[in-house]
Amino acid sequence: MSSESNSHSVPYSRYDLTLLAVTAGFGIGFDVLFVQQGLGISVPLFAAALYIMSIRVLRLERKEWLRDASDIVLLACITLLCLTYALTDQPLFQVLNVVALPLLITAHLQRAAGGVVLLWHDWRRGFKALGGVAGPKTIVRMAIPFRMAGAMFSPRFRKERSRQLLLVLLGLIISYPLLIVVLTLLSSADRLFGSLLEVLPEFLGQLNIQTWLPHLIWIVLVAIYLFGYMSRLIEARKQSVLNDWAGGPASPSTYVSIGLDPIISGTVLTVVNLVYVLFAVIQIISAFGGLRGMLPEDTTYAEYAREGFFELLAVSIINYVLFLGMHLVCQRKDSKLPRGIKILLGILTLCTLVIVVSAYIRLSLYEEAYGFSYLRILVHAFLIYLAVMFGLAIYKLWKSKFNLVGWTLAASVIAYTIVNAMGIDAMIARGNIDRYRETGKIDVEYLGDLSADAVPTLVRWYEADGREVPGLEVQLADKLRRLKEDAAESSWTEWNLPKQRALNLLDEALNKKDREL
Repeated sequence: MSSESNSHSVPYSRYDLTLLAVTAGFGIGFDVLFVQQGLGISVPLFAAALYIMSIRVLRLERKEWLRDASDIVLLACITLLCLTYALTDQPLFQVLNVVALPLLITAHLQRAAGGVVLLWHDWRRGFKALGGVAGPKTIVRMAIPFRMAGAMFSPRFRKERSRQLLLVLLGLIISYPLLIVVLTLLSSADRLFGSLLEVLPEFLGQLNIQTWLPHLIWIVLVAIYLFGYMSRLIEARKQSVLNDWAGGPASPSTYVSIGLDPIISGTVLTVVNLVYVLFAVIQIISAFGGLRGMLPEDTTYAEYAREGFFELLAVSIINYVLFLGMHLVCQRKDSKLPRGIKILLGILTLCTLVIVVSAYIRLSLYEEAYGFSYLRILVHAFLIYLAVMFGLAIYKLWKSKFNLVGWTLAASVIAYTIVNAMGIDAMIARGNIDRYRETGKIDVEYLGDLSADAVPTLVRWYEADGREVPGLEVQLADKLRRLKEDAAESSWTEWNLPKQRALNLLDEALNKKDREL
């Protein structure tokens, strides 16, 4: 009887209190690492701590968070994306990764906790699982800490805890003289520690609500959200159906066809393919110079070859969407396509591959004429990505049970990670320097605006044969000045290897010239 009454008197479990303390620690860590700070080594540190906490709280074994090759690939992508904040300097992708990383980490943790399939195994269930990140169950559990706080002020709780609070107060009173003695000895033994104790009261006196309230809000928000989300993962782990869902693609019966009449879809594809076949033939012939005499009088072949790559890119994207749409609306209940539709989609895919190759060649010629830029390198990468996507589309026509959407998502994650790690700024610098050596043309102001990733390439060029290039030394000196200002204003959480390396290289290269003079 007494045990029953005692269980009702406790407003929350010890496990809830421990989890809240852990998530509060993460809230404080988030505030220290990210609030009013730039992103740098703080990202991999926080992600590593989050994984360690999740593995401990959920009591995960290695085989649960590394089930198969899919988990290994996903964890490798997450690791590389986190490290880009410390090992590369790519502002665009650092912004994009603020969205990408939480999604990937969430997908991995939910799979580990509840056996939820990854997006590329079954994209419907995968998206449903990701929807739970801020779903009703998570929001309901976010209210638990508030109920815990309210219960502390209930009459029953105050009566039960009053003796414990008195004991705590007695312990504080006893420890006070001991604390004075210890602090005195430590401050005498270490001057830095003593100076810190002298500054601390002044620092506390300067604190006001405008300085600490925003930090407190961030700490509470992060702690409460992590508490709700981890509580949800704990429940999912208890009720998991690991053996039912682990790793398998959705069965064909789960895909529902809209059922567009094959005659309509066949007519659409036939008309479109006639245009694409004609265009593909022209591209193949022009690749061998067979259309030089047919160009307008005011257009050279070089100008013709360099035009239209962005238009061809847009057409390729439209064709991929058309392929997915036609495949969805034309498949039968057994997930197979009518033979005629399959042939027409095959023609569409092959013609689009020709368009992708043509766009790639045109862009390369354009870069030879006008130089390399961030956008042009990204378009190059995207064209390669599209070629892979259409390769998967061709395989889908051959193997009807192939999970095209799932593999597209998996390939997209891998491709995005590769683009993050490929060092685009350094590629731009190398390409433009090679072009300068061939043509004598270069935009040094654009090179000066590249990130720290490009600095090693620029310094090597400067020391080899670039000292006489007009404006290069000015751009390098300005880059050094900006890096020094950034380093002076940054905290340790924003540490970035390329920026530190660029600062050292520029300082050494420019000071070396001064010493030689």
